[in-house]
Amino acid sequence: MLIRNAKNSAGKPVEVWLRDGKIAAVGLGLLVPEGETVLDAKGRTVLPAFIDTHCHWRTPGFEYKEDISTGSAAAAAGGYTFVNLMPNTKPVCSSAEIAHAVEAEAARVGLCDANQTVSITKDFDGKTLDGWEYDPVYWRVEGDRMVGEVTPETLLERNSFIVWKGGTPADFELKMEYRVSPEGNSGINYRSVKVPGVAHALKGYQLDIDGPGQWTGQNYEERGRTFLALRGQATQAEPGKKPHVIGSTGDKDALFAEIDRDGWNACHVIAKGNTLIHLINGKVMSIVVDDDPHERTRKGLIGMQVHVGPPMKIEFRNIRLKTR
Repeated sequence: MLIRNAKNSAGKPVEVWLRDGKIAAVGLGLLVPEGETVLDAKGRTVLPAFIDTHCHWRTPGFEYKEDISTGSAAAAAGGYTFVNLMPNTKPVCSSAEIAHAVEAEAARVGLCDANQTVSITKDFDGKTLDGWEYDPVYWRVEGDRMVGEVTPETLLERNSFIVWKGGTPADFELKMEYRVSPEGNSGINYRSVKVPGVAHALKGYQLDIDGPGQWTGQNYEERGRTFLALRGQATQAEPGKKPHVIGSTGDKDALFAEIDRDGWNACHVIAKGNTLIHLINGKVMSIVVDDDPHERTRKGLIGMQVHVGPPMKIEFRNIRLKTR
């Protein structure tokens, strides 16, 4: 098929030749085989297909809201050819079997490719924290949220973590949403290890979270080298040296302005090889390239923190893990 009389994103005329379902050529005055179907775009704009990174098709269990066929059709109608599906289904998508079944059905429908994310909390029922190791004084479930809270009666002497018992991922992407109280101090640890002789303690990389906003988004190594990259920094860590700045992800205050201090925020950790990337609400907050073979860790535990200090509350929901 030859698409003629179209415009590109810059508003300039363009022709597109499609052969066997793929783009074969882009330009003007394209020569194509005799008898080729010609589509007159009549000045419409031709764009690359879109990707939706946060989508709800609700299969299994909530097909009365949306199913794979209707979701695929809606995506294709809007120009989307790939979607990332959330696991808030019934049952919660927490197994490879469910994920593969959803992806296979999307492939059968054939309108849009799909990646089904998997909940890190297996078969989460909104009532228990099965699959996690934690101190019940500080951690509980409220609806669809995992809640960590320190009260005036339960002030901490040291930081306390809720730790996922599902494995020690190496390269992965971890996504979740959080809401923190104005005075709260928390964090998401990964590639971490337990501290011998200290209950509910972790040592390792941390995406920092705090209500006042001084530290949110930075990479802090709990019980280790401490500050690896502040918000807005890209750094490199080398043996025997403090991490040094090699670039910028943006202005520290401008990045903090992207964070909802009263509501929910979406955080995203990417760990690939020696590179560790922290994002909040789609903005890169910090990057660390850890080239210190003596101090870095290549895999480890995942956990969330309540911090020493004044009373505080941290809530997490929609926790998803994708390993590489």
